[in-house]
Amino acid sequence: MSKKFISGALPDTRTDEAKSRDYSVEEIATATAVEWLDYEVWKEKNADLLKQIRIHNQNGAGSCVANAMANSLSIINYNEEGRFLFFSPRLYYANRSNKPQEGMFIDDAGKLAVKLGAIFESELPSDLKGECEMNNLNDLIKSLETIGQIYAPNSFLHIPFNIDSFAKTIEQYKAIVMFVRFGTGEWGVDVPIIKSNPIYGHGICAFGYCLYQGKKALVIVDSWGISNPMKGLRIITEDWFTNSRVYAAITYA
Repeated sequence: MSKKFISGALPDTRTDEAKSRDYSVEEIATATAVEWLDYEVWKEKNADLLKQIRIHNQNGAGSCVANAMANSLSIINYNEEGRFLFFSPRLYYANRSNKPQEGMFIDDAGKLAVKLGAIFESELPSDLKGECEMNNLNDLIKSLETIGQIYAPNSFLHIPFNIDSFAKTIEQYKAIVMFVRFGTGEWGVDVPIIKSNPIYGHGICAFGYCLYQGKKALVIVDSWGISNPMKGLRIITEDWFTNSRVYAAITYA
């Protein structure tokens, strides 16, 4: 990592009463069947997406959640149209409720995607931009906001914090914005391993599920991992669920 990591996924500070009003995947989920393929087999099955996918580079900004949102909507659109459209996270980050504080809340990750839709990265560049630039929308052409509504999801749904629920959600809805906690020395590898106390919050996009070295696992897009050997992808094993390192997650419907 070339720059100090900024803890960009903020705690969910809403009251229990507010959380109880969340729409959950469990309320509308179908009887979704999942098959836990070996990671290498999963890669072959998803070769076209992996060939097309582009991954945001957040550089030194605290925009990981916004990047996860943009990547999720891009992957959902790929599954609908067979083409990966690269959406910009700056639209969301500059409209977050806690601005100018760094990072974002899970509730914003849901509401802003539904409200704003998505604008192409080419029209609202974000990659390698710092905190100040990510907070600025002075170069946004207003008519693009109307076009962006084409790609807006109808709603967002919260997901129970177990890997089987995540797999079923990915099978049905294709992508998840998830919040994880990690500690010093845990995250900077392709397959992060839990070994210290969690001090950082991070937002990532999960879009695949597989078996990795005998464990259930998720394939994720990480806007902080663009220079790692997997070029922005990582493997998150079920250990991250059983050790309570996953603490918020939504999908778009």
